Amino acid sequence: MAKITQWMQVLSALENLGGIATLSQLNRALLAPGGAGLDWNTRTPEATIRRIVRTNPARIHVLKPGLYCLTELAARFERDYNLPPEGEDIPRRVEEHNHWYYQGLLVEIGNERNYKTYVPAQDRNRDFGNQKLGDVCDITRLPSFGYQHFIRRARTVDVIWFNRRDMPAEMFEIELSTDMLNSLTKFNELRDFYTQLKIVAPSRRESHFKDRVAMDTFHEIRGRVKFIRLEELEK
Repeated sequence: MAKITQWMQVLSALENLGGIATLSQLNRALLAPGGAGLDWNTRTPEATIRRIVRTNPARIHVLKPGLYCLTELAARFERDYNLPPEGEDIPRRVEEHNHWYYQGLLVEIGNERNYKTYVPAQDRNRDFGNQKLGDVCDITRLPSFGYQHFIRRARTVDVIWFNRRDMPAEMFEIELSTDMLNSLTKFNELRDFYTQLKIVAPSRRESHFKDRVAMDTFHEIRGRVKFIRLEELEK
């Protein structure tokens, strides 16, 4: 019987996950109790898995940083995830899939940092790798952290991290192409909470962010809202 190598195990896991998966999803499939069960013979198997998926383009294609698919399926998934060059309109399908992907990244980062993570109800069945966003976030209902009019407004925030006291520690809005006024208005209405407020967007949109947050309407949150480039989030 041929020896099962680490490379073969990673490829098999990706195939079993439907041909597309995030690095975290691969790690869980390969390393979780009851998973593949291969002896990785290293103290850092996650690093080994990361190296394998990044250095075998003949069989594994990098869709986005941290998101991988089988190379034979690359053309299909690129249609969903490949953002066009700067200055070109983003097709709605591409914008939606990228929006859900970055929501999922924020959820996974929040989970790793021991926050309770939340996405709006309308997004829980959206694709994130081979899973749905609702499968990776912790809570499906917002904690009662304030008056109902605050809760209603917070329900629409793209991603929220809650601390162990069920208070919102960080709020994120993802802005790939639309006007940021709506996101900033949400943050402005929730400004009385001791919460970090963050806009996640392509680096080229930073000037748009600065223009909008400079409006007098947002003078109370101007120094609190942080602009996060997609590249920073991916890293």
